[in-house]
Parts: sequence; structure tokens; C-alpha cells
Amino acid sequence: MEFVGTRAEKLALDAPMLPTRLDVERFAPFALAVMAAGAWFCLGGTVSEAHGSQLLSALLSAAAISAGFLATALSVLLPMGSTELGRRLHAKGLLVYVHRYLRSAIFGCMLLAALCVVLFFLLPEGQPGLGRWQSVLLVGMTVYAATALARVLEILLHLFERMSQPEDRRG
Repeated sequence: MEFVGTRAEKLALDAPMLPTRLDVERFAPFALAVMAAGAWFCLGGTVSEAHGSQLLSALLSAAAISAGFLATALSVLLPMGSTELGRRLHAKGLLVYVHRYLRSAIFGCMLLAALCVVLFFLLPEGQPGLGRWQSVLLVGMTVYAATALARVLEILLHLFERMSQPEDRRG
């Protein structure tokens, strides 16, 4: 059976599939977290006892504040589906990604906060700080939460910018 179509269509079918911007946006937090945790492990990184409890408390505070901010952002975005911009995003199939990204950022921050609480109890006194696997897990989870939060912030700022444009003022 022979291919029927234009030469450009045949070349498009034969071309390797490169990731789209949406693919990169979708998988970036997880991929960066895995790369950061892998690099931390390969470089033999650990968290010293002197910095362990301070780092955990700072990360716990930042994660909890970020989760609260994201929950507030969720309450702002929920009625968005009834606006003109929301209807356009829904028609293009993009509104589901906004909600999914927001949910993953909230869960990432909540998991980071929970991990910090658990690691507080596992932080041994008189030992050299967090163990290697504990610090690898902490680095990976921190990078995931930070990049998921950055992704949501970028999208929110873009949406608010679009909503402030004249054609979107009606709704």
C-alpha cells in the first residue's frame, strides 16, 4: 500500500516526534526533580547537622505558605470557566491543564511540608545530619515543589495579563 498525500505530509509522518512546549511544561517539574536528586546523589551531597533542622524548618514554612497561596489561587480560578477566557481555554482543552498544574503544585508543597515534618523526627542528634537518601529525597521534593509552583505562577500571571486585555474585560 502506497502513501497517498503531499510530500510535506509524508515528511511530517517520517519526522521524529519532538516534544512540544506543552510536553515540556507538563513534565518539567518531575524531570528537573529527578535530575536534581540524581545529581545530588552522584555528587555525594548531604545535609549537615548544623544546617539540618534550620533547613527543614525553612522549607516547611515556605511549603506551607506556598500551599496556602495556591489554595487561594484555586479559589480565584474556579469560577474562571464561566468567563470568556475560560471558555476559550476549555474549548482548546487547556483549562484542564491549568487545574491539573495547580493541583500538582498544591500536592507538591503539601508533600514537601509533610516530608520536612517526618525528617524532623528522623534527624538524629550527634550524627552528621540527614542521611544521604533522606537528603536526596529532600532535594528532589524541594525542586519538584519549587518548579511546580513556578509553572503555576507563570501561567497565573499570563492568565491575569490576558484577562486585563480589552477583549477579555467583559468576562
